[in-house]
Amino acid sequence: MAKMRLHSKTYQAQEQLPKLPLPPLQNTLKKYEKTLRPLLTEQEHEKVQKIIEKFGGPGGIGVKLQLYLANRREKVDNWVRLFEYFIYDKVHQVLILSGTHVKKK
Repeated sequence: MAKMRLHSKTYQAQEQLPKLPLPPLQNTLKKYEKTLRPLLTEQEHEKVQKIIEKFGGPGGIGVKLQLYLANRREKVDNWVRLFEYFIYDKVHQVLILSGTHVKKK
């Protein structure tokens, strides 16, 4: 069994890693729509399509947010870290888990 280094630094090679990629907005929106499609009625799907088109179209908020993320990616090592902070570290709310128990025969 190899000895564990007690004084190793978790992020000691962080600077050598490539920056995290920023997926193109249109790719993300296509995946989002594809994911939702089986869950929606035809009317709901049409409504979602309009929302996606507005969000990702010229002058849409999605384009502005994508530009913000692209700028952030150039300035910091990990553009996702700020969002991880708010999602995992800052927001402390109760998460209720529910499941269906299946009895095996």
